[in-house]
Amino acid sequence: MAVPLEDLLPSVRWSLNVPGETGFFNFDSDDDWIEALANGFWWANMRGFFKDYRVTTDGESIANVVGTVELDRRLQQVVVLFTAMNAIEAKLMSIYTHTKSSAKPGLETERDRSAQLLRDLLQARRNDLQEIKLLLVGGVYATEVAVIDLFLARDSALRAGTESFING
Repeated sequence: MAVPLEDLLPSVRWSLNVPGETGFFNFDSDDDWIEALANGFWWANMRGFFKDYRVTTDGESIANVVGTVELDRRLQQVVVLFTAMNAIEAKLMSIYTHTKSSAKPGLETERDRSAQLLRDLLQARRNDLQEIKLLLVGGVYATEVAVIDLFLARDSALRAGTESFING
């Protein structure tokens, strides 16, 4: 049984805005937020959550790929949390933190984003990539590779007088 991502939209709204207020986040397009929820799911998945679940090919729901157990409400909230954190980070990157205006001959305005904020967000992403690298290379998602030298196996079998070098 699949969990429709649309069912998580109210939780995302409540986690990003004060109840009853619009706040910083625009929720005019549910499709954008459903895509954001799918993205939040995959970020959480890369951190080791939901190993038995995937976003369906239509991008509309989360389904169990190894059984019939639906993603429970606590884990749905993890998807909401990752989605909200991604949205907050994106919003922070878009906010101007410094405005300087000048009334010289012609109005001039300069707007800047906080270099410290951008540096910290970049460092957080680098830390994320390092964590993902460790999971891929030496951890949960590592793959063992074995090489069989068939030439040596065949040669040894022929020398021993065996008809076939493949035991089966």
